[in-house]
Amino acid sequence: MSDITRYLNTSVSDAKISLEGGLRNDAPSTGRDALALLEALQDREGQTSRRKVAASVLRKAAKTLVESEELDKHGVAAGDYYAEIPTGELREWVQMTVEDDPAKAAREMLATLTGLRGEHGTTSRRKILAAGIGKAAKALTEETTLCTG
Repeated sequence: MSDITRYLNTSVSDAKISLEGGLRNDAPSTGRDALALLEALQDREGQTSRRKVAASVLRKAAKTLVESEELDKHGVAAGDYYAEIPTGELREWVQMTVEDDPAKAAREMLATLTGLRGEHGTTSRRKILAAGIGKAAKALTEETTLCTG
């Protein structure tokens, strides 16, 4: 949580510049930071702009990972359900997990997407996961809006 404190204690514009700058250097880490920021903002009122920035950066990090040709040195963890489930069933699984717990789903999908980046034959799976991360980001943004409104 202390890593994201800097995004909470600065202007929304500065937070956006810092987060988007991180996309070029380390998309997986920046995606995790954006997700952590979204989670930290869950119980805070009046943070709509900051939530939107965090959600946007999370989606951009996912898109960067989908398009990346750089192989991850660690690959996918053994037992990673998002990597092992048949692609035909993946969309339904992603939808269920996002509805159940969007933050947890986004965290897991981001980890899988990081491990799959650059792997031949995983383009469809990576695109499905990126779309799922986008849905989770939207749910996290809307969830707080509904709770505070």
